[in-house]
Amino acid sequence: MPQFTTISPTHIAGQKPGAWERFRDGRYVAIGWLEDVDLTNKSMEEITDLIRKREYDNEAAAIQSFERFLSLKVGDYVAVNNTNHGLFGVGKITSGYKFELGKHDSGDGEDLYPHYRDVEWIKTSFMPRTSLVSEGETPWQPYGTVGKVYPELPPYIARLVGISPPTTPKPIANKRPAFLKSVIEAVETLRKEREHKERAHESLVEDFFVALGYRKHTDIKYRQGRVDIKIETDGLTLLIAEVKAVWDLSFCRASVRSAGMCSRATAGTASMPTGEPTTRPLSRTCCSGSPCVQLTGGSRGPNQKFDGLTVGSALTRATSFALFSAVTR
Repeated sequence: MPQFTTISPTHIAGQKPGAWERFRDGRYVAIGWLEDVDLTNKSMEEITDLIRKREYDNEAAAIQSFERFLSLKVGDYVAVNNTNHGLFGVGKITSGYKFELGKHDSGDGEDLYPHYRDVEWIKTSFMPRTSLVSEGETPWQPYGTVGKVYPELPPYIARLVGISPPTTPKPIANKRPAFLKSVIEAVETLRKEREHKERAHESLVEDFFVALGYRKHTDIKYRQGRVDIKIETDGLTLLIAEVKAVWDLSFCRASVRSAGMCSRATAGTASMPTGEPTTRPLSRTCCSGSPCVQLTGGSRGPNQKFDGLTVGSALTRATSFALFSAVTR
């Protein structure tokens, strides 16, 4: 598998586009330091000694750049980067180390880079980082003369040069967590019983929180004022849940008064600032300063997908929402 690295065309601010064009037209990449010394057949140890004798301010960067530049082999890939904004071009190394006095003008006519490698350019139009790197992928190292040498091509370079096909997102599997099996089965059983009280729903919500690791009577509090269930840990209220014996409830929405206090939603109502998705965890707080999870009547029907689960009831929607709110707080 070929290696990959990035090389900056110049260290001079504002001169990168012009320096890149000289790379492109000359079909090479080059670096500076030791401007009058041909390093052909010299070991890295010898090169390090030469650099240290010059007492460069950026001595460590010089040594690292030569280590990386000389480690490249014919057939490896190199990209010329504009820090982290994008890539000017991508090509393939076609020669070993070469030396030529004044080979590359870095942009001011004085700092000339003599150490170079021939390159066959594959892409020569500027490519913004946002058009190359997909979500979850790590982009190139943005700074330094020679970037990190990767032992294999990053996915965005492999796609660009045609070594790997474009990726397609994998579908999210609909799975029911094993640790919630008993709770889900209880929900399905309760749905078949037409004559049941709200307390039965509260019992299922309680079972759900127990499955998450909360303790009855210690973390899970019941019927405190108008609050059905509250989760506390170390004296801190994590969430408040109001449970209704209705199966077609919507996700919780809270209306916030201008004074910053929440108003408790009632059956048949649901309000939140326009445009906010119902699956968004509530960052707002109730009057006690804690996250408020309120279940209200609404028009949203069953069998919605939420966080990879097929939700078949208002209760499972509510508990999934409560879980999402708790773990993202």
